[in-house]
Amino acid sequence: MFGKPVPIVTTAKYLGVIFNRSFTWTNHISYVCGKAYGIIKRLYPLLAKDSGLSLNRKRRLYTAIVRPIITYAAPTWASATNGDIRKLQILQNKFLRTITNA
Repeated sequence: MFGKPVPIVTTAKYLGVIFNRSFTWTNHISYVCGKAYGIIKRLYPLLAKDSGLSLNRKRRLYTAIVRPIITYAAPTWASATNGDIRKLQILQNKFLRTITNA
């Protein structure tokens, strides 16, 4: 590119989606889970039982902040393995259990 060789890499990030050589989505799903867990940790003071926020407002935090991180470019990685999809489901379940105090 521009007279220089393009390096060969094992993963590449393009528009927030991580691609690897074999087009599996494990790297991307791991990245998304890590990013979402980081957000959840920062939101935890608002999600605790004694925070004073209603369940509806906690749910809005989920739909406004966490879910878009999880579902960004979902049609692209829709062919992910069941194991990768399960990681995302576990993440969502933990968050939803936290906000419902279950």
